[in-house]
Amino acid sequence: MQDIEKIAQRLRELKQRHDMLYREMKEVDREYEELAAVLGAWMKDNGNLESMKLGGVPVRRVETVYPVIEDFEAFWEYVRENDMPFLLQRRPAATAIREAFDQGTEIPGVQLKTKEKIHVR
Repeated sequence: MQDIEKIAQRLRELKQRHDMLYREMKEVDREYEELAAVLGAWMKDNGNLESMKLGGVPVRRVETVYPVIEDFEAFWEYVRENDMPFLLQRRPAATAIREAFDQGTEIPGVQLKTKEKIHVR
């Protein structure tokens, strides 16, 4: 029984370390995003620059265009009427599908799998 207790203790230590590193990472991400926004705005304001070296540091600014669905019903109708399912990503809504299965609804092509995870505090 002692070995299993050691495993639980080690899991708790790792969880505490993970949580501390995660908080630190979130702070680093926040500062990174703030500074990147300042640098990106400067590059845009100074000739819409895409890349340069600043103090020996190569910097590249990349703009990515991404969709934001403002009216899902209109979007869904367009996809259906124009037979354009490729406009969707292949990721099911896990909660809705679990609820459908719980209510006895079988959904063709979908199988539920179970993933186990151990939580420690």
